[in-house]
Amino acid sequence: KESLSDEDSNNLCDNNVKVLESLPQHPASIGLQSILKILFIMDTYCRDDLLDDDWDKLFECQHEDLGPGDTRIHDEELMTLKTGMRNRCWLANRISSSLDVEITRVWALTDRSSNLNTPSIHFHPADVFDPNDDVDTSETRNGESEQQIPGSYSAKSYNRLMTLEERVAHARIATLVHRRDGDWQKAVELVVGYIVSSAPTLKVANHPKLPPVLSLCILEALIAPEGYVPINNTENEAKNHLPDFKSGETTKGWFYQQVIFLFDSMSQESQKSAFKLMQALAFPVHVAGSVWKERSMCIDDRIRDIAQVEVAAYERLKSSIDAAWLKFLQFDEMTEELVQKVGHDFLSSSVSNVLPENNEHGTD
Repeated sequence: KESLSDEDSNNLCDNNVKVLESLPQHPASIGLQSILKILFIMDTYCRDDLLDDDWDKLFECQHEDLGPGDTRIHDEELMTLKTGMRNRCWLANRISSSLDVEITRVWALTDRSSNLNTPSIHFHPADVFDPNDDVDTSETRNGESEQQIPGSYSAKSYNRLMTLEERVAHARIATLVHRRDGDWQKAVELVVGYIVSSAPTLKVANHPKLPPVLSLCILEALIAPEGYVPINNTENEAKNHLPDFKSGETTKGWFYQQVIFLFDSMSQESQKSAFKLMQALAFPVHVAGSVWKERSMCIDDRIRDIAQVEVAAYERLKSSIDAAWLKFLQFDEMTEELVQKVGHDFLSSSVSNVLPENNEHGTD
């Protein structure tokens, strides 16, 4: 089956590419692009099934083949490169497999344990400020206050922000490697696995006292198209809408299309099943977004800084074509009672659709 056409893919990130070209690149962004290029080269050319003659031809370069700014590699350096890069596809595969396990399993486990044992990030509902007030100082529970530049973050949040940025980079590497390799099913599994493993549990995890394990920045990194620039704006918000299943209309986002393809049919029943799966995935994302919003009102910058970053990612996701499936399930008001009711009703309807025979016979 065909996935997104080249024309559709280009249209999805045209605006982001234009913005990217007009902005100076951060060194971390340049480094991430270099890592991706190296992994793609190793995965494509450094295969173990390549014959010696074909391998040697890859390193044959004439002077006329050199582009502007290119320099010819010395023979000793070339020999080192030929020897060291042989069969390096296995390294790319190991890195990809390791990231898959971390994203879909390890991160959720470590964060749940870490959050529980880190009192400095425990949020208390009384520690909030009035959103109508002009807050220009950051305060901690020991009573200390310090002047803070608007739009900046406290130094006490740097370690957590750096950990989040590192995970965002790892998520981008994992998903883009699979997508460029044509393994769209694995890219879908990353998104589904991450949401399922890190889904909020309101009663067990004691939210909003503890932060959600589900990071919307990481989810954004897993879903966003290549060349995406995370800029807060609402220019494309009007373009997103719910697909009309009766007319056969669907979103253009790669994730939704690939979920449809995985059901191996474009029939109405398959689309309904895909719709139900999208709702199941959207539910924990909205719950996490609500918890992050509540924590973003905290007067303690160690809690507020991370929450504001996550809320910004949540708003970008809701106005993104690739995450338009989040609109399949929406809340007028996010309260604990409503969340529990919607979750219970959704689970009941899903079970009745999956096990119609049992319901007819009155069995559990």
